Amino acid sequence: MTYTDEDVREGRRLMDEGRENRLALGDRLLAVAGLNNDSVFEEFCGRIGLAPATGREYRHTARMATPAIRQLIAEGAVHVSYSTLREGARPRPGGIPADEGWAKLRTLLKEAREAGRDRVTLAYYQQVLGTAPALKELVDPGSGEPERACLVV
Repeated sequence: MTYTDEDVREGRRLMDEGRENRLALGDRLLAVAGLNNDSVFEEFCGRIGLAPATGREYRHTARMATPAIRQLIAEGAVHVSYSTLREGARPRPGGIPADEGWAKLRTLLKEAREAGRDRVTLAYYQQVLGTAPALKELVDPGSGEPERACLVV
């Protein structure tokens, strides 16, 4: 697979438009380099000013965000951020997405509409998925790190 100057211009335009276009940028990355062409992928990311690690995240999230879930979100009055979609697409051990088939997000969208809420927040979605950080990590971020011994000479 290769890419054209037009692909580069389009990738840069998508980068400039910010978070609303992360899925579209992920789609572009899939179209340009697929999943198995790392050299083209990394070169393209470099040409548009995107870190390859971030590009991999965009590409994965775009691949997991099916046309059906995108349409459901687009047609509704409930906002779902890219970060929220990324959380549902994030692979758990074994490679299965945190919200396989988007069943939990669909339920949250329905509940939000019925309650008159205008968005599904990342924090709430994380709670539902069981991926929210522990309270101890929020209160004392360094608490999960092993203690480092200091040698005083």
